[in-house]
Amino acid sequence: MYSRYDENGDSRETRVYNSSRKLQLVEFLKWTVLIFCILWLAGLFLLPAGGMNLRFCVIAAFLSLAVSAIRAFFWCRTRAEISLAGLSLFRSDRQYAFLPLDSDFTPRVMTKYHKSIPTGTVRGFSVPRGRRTRWIPCRCISAADFSCLTEDIRKLRRDRTFRPIDMTPLTEEIYTVSEDATFEIPRRGLMRGEEKRLFSIVLGCFACGVVLALLWLIFVYPESFSAAALPYMLFISLVFPVTASLFHGGRLLAFTRKLPGRIILSASALRIDGRQFHAGEIRRISMTPVSCTSTRMGSSFRRRLDIAADGQSVQYHLGSTAGAQKNMLYADYEKLLKAVREWCLKNRVPFYEDMG
Repeated sequence: MYSRYDENGDSRETRVYNSSRKLQLVEFLKWTVLIFCILWLAGLFLLPAGGMNLRFCVIAAFLSLAVSAIRAFFWCRTRAEISLAGLSLFRSDRQYAFLPLDSDFTPRVMTKYHKSIPTGTVRGFSVPRGRRTRWIPCRCISAADFSCLTEDIRKLRRDRTFRPIDMTPLTEEIYTVSEDATFEIPRRGLMRGEEKRLFSIVLGCFACGVVLALLWLIFVYPESFSAAALPYMLFISLVFPVTASLFHGGRLLAFTRKLPGRIILSASALRIDGRQFHAGEIRRISMTPVSCTSTRMGSSFRRRLDIAADGQSVQYHLGSTAGAQKNMLYADYEKLLKAVREWCLKNRVPFYEDMG
């Protein structure tokens, strides 16, 4: 991200976000493998015997590389420019969308699914068009840059400037200068919900293991049922629940260690349990948006509070995202997010809603 100015100075500032080279390279490798596998399978079933030779493989590899290169380094080379005029989106230096700042467009992060299996995350903007919604993709923009872009849009719509402005909180707001705002996190309740989720996962894996063991006995085991088959069936039945227990048990322990019990917003400091962060040492704070249903490229359902301070970076978990079971949600999360945002604004601390 960088800023561009004209002769009028800050009033005409434009912030520019370019696509990530790393994400473009990942897109190139992913589509190269996918296209080559499709061509190889097509040749396997369609070509006559002997047609699958080295020449065919070289041609398939060349076509895969060429198509993937065009997609990754041309189609996915995106640039986003945000200013008071609006949001401009470019693909290979050609503008493909312009959204006025006062129009009703919304930044969104969506997780793609194929038969309930997450296949990737796409970032972009939804624009109402009558009864329908137009989707404008923002390909290969990193999660951090997209979060900054979203925050820039929110600040321009509210303040008409990128720079933070002083705001005196009203007495009816959650956070006030004269009075600390305290948020109690229901640790025990959230942990109990996570433990129930872990038990359900392990039980489901055990049921799948039992079914696989029976299928192995019926279709694979060469002899009739005997005591010699029991160790194999036991191994097949337990390998899935044991693996799931170790994996999700480790995630539960990590969640427990990062789950705070109390968050206090004072005039110039943020206190989380026994730890205190002064406003002057905090570089940025980011939180998961209230509307987000998944994080970490669709691999996690945790709401997070990330604090980047001088020489350290700390992360806290605050329950699950919207759509999870009620016993896994922190009910006052939206109030906490608004209070932290106002505290950051008052103390000139950069605040972002992390939509990654």
